[in-house]
Amino acid sequence: MSHNSPPLPPASRLLLPVSCLLLLLSLLATFSLVANRRALTRGTPKGLPDPVADADVPPFCINAPLARYSEEEMDWALDLIVEGGFTWVRQRFPWAQIEPAPGVYDWEPWDRIVEAVAGRELRLIAVLDTPPEWAGAPPPAEALARFAYTFAARYGDRIHHYQVWHNPNLSDGWGVEPNPAAYAERLRQTAEAIRAADPTARILLGSLAPTVEQGPENLSEVHFLEGLYAAGAAPYFDILSIQPYGFDASPNDRQVSPERLNFSRAVLLREAMVAHDDGGKSIWASHFGWNSLPPGWDDIPSIWGQVDEPTQAAYTAAAVERARREWPWMGALCLAHFQPDPTASPLLSGTPDADGHWGFAAIAPDGTPRPVFHALARLARGPTINYPGAYTPLSGRAEWVGNWEFSDLGADPSQEGGERVAIPFWGTDLGLRVRRGHYRAYFYITVDGEPANALPQDETGRAYLPLTSPDYRPQVVTLPVATGLPPGPHTAVVVVERGWDQWPLVGWSVAYHPDETTYRWSLASLSLLALISLAGLVVTGRRVRW
Repeated sequence: MSHNSPPLPPASRLLLPVSCLLLLLSLLATFSLVANRRALTRGTPKGLPDPVADADVPPFCINAPLARYSEEEMDWALDLIVEGGFTWVRQRFPWAQIEPAPGVYDWEPWDRIVEAVAGRELRLIAVLDTPPEWAGAPPPAEALARFAYTFAARYGDRIHHYQVWHNPNLSDGWGVEPNPAAYAERLRQTAEAIRAADPTARILLGSLAPTVEQGPENLSEVHFLEGLYAAGAAPYFDILSIQPYGFDASPNDRQVSPERLNFSRAVLLREAMVAHDDGGKSIWASHFGWNSLPPGWDDIPSIWGQVDEPTQAAYTAAAVERARREWPWMGALCLAHFQPDPTASPLLSGTPDADGHWGFAAIAPDGTPRPVFHALARLARGPTINYPGAYTPLSGRAEWVGNWEFSDLGADPSQEGGERVAIPFWGTDLGLRVRRGHYRAYFYITVDGEPANALPQDETGRAYLPLTSPDYRPQVVTLPVATGLPPGPHTAVVVVERGWDQWPLVGWSVAYHPDETTYRWSLASLSLLALISLAGLVVTGRRVRW
């Protein structure tokens, strides 16, 4: 006996292709939604940021060829840098000019630079590169280490940040085809020498140039970094140094790819560090910016892209804001340069060097600050606030009331009591890093005048954080205080009850997480649409004569 299903009515026959189409569209839309969300948050750590060494520093830095100036011109340049709100000056100290012959040193012009910078309470990043002819390129590791030791012994009381080379992943920078293992050995000996002369030294890895090439003349900075880790270089640098130029893309171009040159390329290197358990170190930008060459300026065509001056200023300021809000692992951001360095030696390959050209300059040839200088100065002179990241009482921004004591352990209230601290921050989440133990004490915390929303409240409505550890054992832990705040500026006030001699406040962490409400509703809606479409397919499929 035949049991064939009756033919489907026209409306039901239409349901099958419509259900297939809706299922396909919902799956594609879901994939696109998730990919866009990942691009938006890639590089931003989940939760409250852990402490990252050397990330809790002011970001405003500028490359300045101070050796090109007379004494009067250098005073003008440094005064303008101070006026612009910069904290850091990145300055090359060419080995070839300091030690032109073995054991023969010419310190006078460099003494002048170091004294002038220190006298204005600016901080120097000293770049040790450009070997003399007698040493060769690349130089023997022992010779480079000996020079670095002599340099650090002379200036270690005023300089604490030393960068070992520039562009070691390019043949122009290294002198021969780049070799991560060869650079790693020179880094090792040089770092050991500098640390022996200056125990407070912070070693910056030679600044890695952005390139998509895979050798032999130039090697992608991502692959070069992988080679350094394979060569055991991790213990010999404290800070990774990169050059996230913007090229033709805006700072909000979130494409992260080994084949893409843009500001977001920094995320690739951060991910490599984390993959090698080196996430406790920060990244500093030795150079960043956008090229803008006004009409009539005498310079070569750009290989770095080209924007107009207002766009250059807007992009540069937006890049700093993005880094401050989304990348708590980023430290100093050094603008490509104050003015170009006319003494820079031409590159052997003939490739233009950004350091030698006017498109990136913050100051025009006639000494007039360009729009990009003013844009950064406005940011630097803006409100003092803690952007996302982890801070200590010595590095963070806060207003302290009472008889606090400070040390590397944190902040300690007095026995008399009455201490409080106001912590301004920009973000959506706040946590306090506290030292808990077998003692009784409390922090009472408000955010924007309201009880902190991640803490319990006592009978009077005060949000409190107990400092007694659950097992009475000493511990340092970061505890959430406020979550899900609107993105923007906030102020937390911490009032202390007891806890003297315990150094209870170790620091604080600020996080920014984009609001997920729209994302979650969209994801739920698409999932529901996919289920309805699938159900339509199942129902229709059972009634079709196959």
